[in-house]
Amino acid sequence: MGCTSFALVGIGGDTALMYSGVLGFSGSMIPVWLMLLWAGFVAYIWLVRDWLLTKPRWLLVLIGGIGGAMSYLGGYRLNAVDFPYGVIESAAALFVVWVIYSAVYLALINRSRVGVTA
Repeated sequence: MGCTSFALVGIGGDTALMYSGVLGFSGSMIPVWLMLLWAGFVAYIWLVRDWLLTKPRWLLVLIGGIGGAMSYLGGYRLNAVDFPYGVIESAAALFVVWVIYSAVYLALINRSRVGVTA
């Protein structure tokens, strides 16, 4: 599973969050800039995957949950995204989603390393 698949997980997740009302955008789909942001994010985690896997997984998942939710809060402050359910509710939902994203990405990265030699 490569970077493209990783990006599709995030894009699909954000699309689900949009249709469930957690995220609000002006159009009928998530913006192109957000899709490109996902592509950049997964390219970065792919580049640092070996380093990531040397860190405690629980810490990475916690940091991923906090950092991921905060990135959307930054987008909210820049008027790039709306939170139809309210800031607190959406931030809590995004924290949970990013904990899940972080755990899934770490598992996928670890799985992709199996059988790979340097």
